[in-house]
Amino acid sequence: MSFDFSVNFEGLETAATHVTTGFYHGKVKEMEAETAKSGTRIRFQIELQDEGVRGAVRSTRISIPRSADDKVLYFWRDAFLSCGYAANALESGEHSINPATFVGQDCFVKYVAGDPDLGQYDKLQFLSERKWNYLSTKETAADSTDSADSSSSNNNVRVEKGSPNREQILRNLSGSSSSTPF
Repeated sequence: MSFDFSVNFEGLETAATHVTTGFYHGKVKEMEAETAKSGTRIRFQIELQDEGVRGAVRSTRISIPRSADDKVLYFWRDAFLSCGYAANALESGEHSINPATFVGQDCFVKYVAGDPDLGQYDKLQFLSERKWNYLSTKETAADSTDSADSSSSNNNVRVEKGSPNREQILRNLSGSSSSTPF
């Protein structure tokens, strides 16, 4: 078998192969139905868009709901919100889901790198833009606190859920007067 073709690599970056745990901008490149023991699920191929990981493709799967109260509906809602669909628009009846619904859409994701030596798989989670902004900022702040002097007064502060004045204490620790955005 012989072949002959031309290519142009101008402006093309090498796709990243190593991706660390973090929050990334992505684009839905492909969706495909798969059959699993638990039923049919949809595999999303997400191409990461951020500097240093641009071109890396990671995947996640969401099962097709089997009933109106199936817990996977929460994952589908997150996928819609991640891809820019408005929350109030999702409240208005049924929505058709097919590749055209998501393919080509920009999205916000959290990627957790797996550890093959421990039998842990990579995890990719859709997040709404608002939640992505909040969590990525919170993690960045936590990283800088971790690298600060361990005698810092905010290190290792834990406020149990249900504690009186919990929200005010957390706002004071973060230096913010607003509540959690989601």
